[in-house]
Amino acid sequence: MPGKTLISHFPLTRPHCGSTLGNGLQGLLVQVRDGTIHVAERLPKRWRDLSFENLPVPGGFRLSAEIRHRQVRRIHISSTVGATLRLAPGFTGPWSLDGVPQDGLLLTLPTAPGQRYVMQGAVRTECVIT
Repeated sequence: MPGKTLISHFPLTRPHCGSTLGNGLQGLLVQVRDGTIHVAERLPKRWRDLSFENLPVPGGFRLSAEIRHRQVRRIHISSTVGATLRLAPGFTGPWSLDGVPQDGLLLTLPTAPGQRYVMQGAVRTECVIT
């Protein structure tokens, strides 16, 4: 499987993936506590760069995310039923929702069925002067 990881080759929503493997991986990528979705809080230290797509999460949402250098960079979320979204996106600095700057660690947002949202963390560039 050149260029493929186990996760990208066997999406978590496929029946043959097995509920134990699927639930275990999903629990590392997304956690739900007290009705709030938390993104990438419990990643293993060796998982520095990854992304996942279309992960089903409670409340009728599908979530995709990109993590670079262990920091959440981008989250795409779509609502399938129109529930209120409670999300702790995990950004370490300023972030935006559909291009509008946001602040705070928790987003509470009423959604409509079929609606899609994009959250983007501020990209920090680091410069080392020697």
